[in-house]
Amino acid sequence: MLPNLGSIWWLAVIILGCCGCAITLGAGGANLWKRVLSAGLCGTALGVLSVLASALFFLSPPIDITGVLITCIWRVFAFPIFSIMGMLITEIKLPEPELN
Repeated sequence: MLPNLGSIWWLAVIILGCCGCAITLGAGGANLWKRVLSAGLCGTALGVLSVLASALFFLSPPIDITGVLITCIWRVFAFPIFSIMGMLITEIKLPEPELN
């Protein structure tokens, strides 16, 4: 059985928040919509990768493909939200650049 999001929510929030933070800090002056898009794509990729890793480590044959797809859909929906939240929180907390 795959671990559901309720059992790993704390790990997902921490990792995806750090991912969003890294995107903001490494953006190099990119537009806000590009940073949001990058955080969303990163969250989507981590959602798919987490399902694949969970399926490899926690499932034994025969694999219930329906359960894997439902878990993948939920993670692909939720993980970009957490990543974008981390990006926006970092964006808000950053000090304004000094203009000389």
